[in-house]
Parts: sequence; C-alpha cells; structure tokens
Amino acid sequence: RFVQESETCPQLAVYPQVQVPTGREAAGLGAGHCRIFLPLWIQKGFGPWTTYGGGGWWRNPGDGNRNYAVFGWLIQRELSEEASLGFEVFHQQASSREMPASTAINGGFELALVPSIRLVGSVGRTLGGLRGTQFYLGVRGAF
Repeated sequence: RFVQESETCPQLAVYPQVQVPTGREAAGLGAGHCRIFLPLWIQKGFGPWTTYGGGGWWRNPGDGNRNYAVFGWLIQRELSEEASLGFEVFHQQASSREMPASTAINGGFELALVPSIRLVGSVGRTLGGLRGTQFYLGVRGAF
C-alpha cells in the first residue's frame, strides 16, 4: 500500500505476483510457464460500507496464449462484526485464442465461525464469453 486511506482519500495499493508452474501442462495441471500479474487496487470505506476494485495486466506466455487485462469492482456491507454481504462485477479480456473475454456478476458473504476463522462464499453468473454459473465456498483464517 503506498497511499493510506483518509477521510477524503482512498487507499491505493499494488501487489505484483509471479506464478511459477508446478503441474504438467500436458495433463491440464498448469500453464507450463511463469505468469506475472501487475495490479493497482483502490479502496474506500464509508461507515459500514466498503468499496474497492481496480485492475491489472497479466503477462501470459505460451503457445496460443495472450497477455490480458482484468478489471473488477466490489461494494460490501458489514452487517455485524460476524457477517458481511457484497456484490461485485468482474471483467477479463481473452487469455488465449480459444478463450473469449468474459464479464461476471457475483454476490457473496463472509460469516465468522469463531473469531479467527470465517466461512466465505459467492455465487454469480458469467454474462459475456463462456456463459454459466460460478460459485465458491471456502474457509479463511487469520492467525
């Protein structure tokens, strides 16, 4: 984070990532190449509401692959210290010659199971590109 949030200014952050292949590409277990992500994210809170988003660029080498950009935005409402609900829109440009660009809309939640462990989930629809329903359910720990 290189700009801290204040009453009038949102926080700004970057977190470059390098993904190193660990699975065999021929078996569908990975990209077979190092991938690099260069993002910029913005966040601002307003009482129980938080909104954040941004985008970035993926370097995606490999036969048939394309470098591509992703963009997303979320609004989240804290209902209590134990629960929150959110809504997001996400767009990804085509990552290969075979994959079209896609746009998705999701709703999600966080629910505290105990103070340091939360159940996290979302469900949504892909509106452009490969159409379908997507969902996620996971556990997040803070230690």
